[in-house]
Amino acid sequence: MSIKRRIASAAATLGVAAGMGLAVTAPAHAASAACRWSSNSAVKVCAQGGNGGYDAQAYFPGGSSVVGHPMDFTLVCDNGWVDPDSGTFYPSTGWYTYFWHMDAQGTCHVTLTDHATGAVYSSPNTYY
Repeated sequence: MSIKRRIASAAATLGVAAGMGLAVTAPAHAASAACRWSSNSAVKVCAQGGNGGYDAQAYFPGGSSVVGHPMDFTLVCDNGWVDPDSGTFYPSTGWYTYFWHMDAQGTCHVTLTDHATGAVYSSPNTYY
């Protein structure tokens, strides 16, 4: 399975991203993804299936109380498949995405775990 992390953030620089093997991208398809704001509006978590896998997206607005907290994405599918991302990230404001390149698993959603507070944020379901 080939997994690629793509991070779009105002604080990310191309030099840092290139050195880490990351691609800085703007999530132009975010509006078509299934998204949900957290109850405190600190983060918006989205999921989209298709195009050879599943895409997790999280938006951290300016002033978000969770900016800088250690975070992890996890793909959770109704068929029992659970797959965490490849490592913790510490978001600044902006979009962060993670793509699982894999075969269709049916209905899935994405969770975003805040390791500083223990909070878990979930996207709505997506199907692929």
